[in-house]
Amino acid sequence: MAGRIVLPGAGQDVENVEARWRHRYALAVGIEGFRVDVDIDYPKTAHRGYDRSKAIRLARDWDARWTEVAPFELEPLIGSTLGAPARVWKHDFTGRVSSYELCYHRFGPNREPDSLDNQITDSWVAVSGAKAGLLVAQSDEGSTNFAFCPMRVRIDGTRQGLHLNPFGSYHGRQWRYPTATTGLGRLAAILMADNLDPYAPSWEGQSLSFSLFLLPYAGGRPPEALRRDALVFASKGIFA
Repeated sequence: MAGRIVLPGAGQDVENVEARWRHRYALAVGIEGFRVDVDIDYPKTAHRGYDRSKAIRLARDWDARWTEVAPFELEPLIGSTLGAPARVWKHDFTGRVSSYELCYHRFGPNREPDSLDNQITDSWVAVSGAKAGLLVAQSDEGSTNFAFCPMRVRIDGTRQGLHLNPFGSYHGRQWRYPTATTGLGRLAAILMADNLDPYAPSWEGQSLSFSLFLLPYAGGRPPEALRRDALVFASKGIFA
């Protein structure tokens, strides 16, 4: 599959401002999942709204209108709700598998986090609902990242929706903490901290290629057999 995404304002800065993407899917007998290879070329756009002093420090300029990129966004229907929220599973660099519940709505004001980027992951990450889940593995045949799959939570009534954005970048509302009172500390942090700016502008004019292994499963945790397949894919590529 191949296509293009015409960016808003195309033709105002340069002609044909569009992102071009290509997907290649592969299935194999006996494998309970499928592979997808993704290539995307992000266009260069006019450099607007960037901080000149910061640009000098970084030795580059950028277009601040870029706020998010989503080259292969996923929205798995895993049946998570406010009463039975989703659980994130991840395989870390020590070989350990751990998990945590996406239950931020039960405490504090962070009901719908715009960006969860704390999945420090070696080879795969998975999300489980009460009855189903999805495991997403990355392969070292293409681009890799130690936190390759940022996530986003959305609530609709009692339903908890989850978005996965492999090799993408989300941006939005910053976290609110129980110690906040006047809000002055948060304001100062936003004005002074470079790391609170969107990461999307760094992709302007760049190309990206990556390979994923998508493994849906039943139950509230990724089965051992799927975990083994994911590890093989991550290091040796499967369907090669």
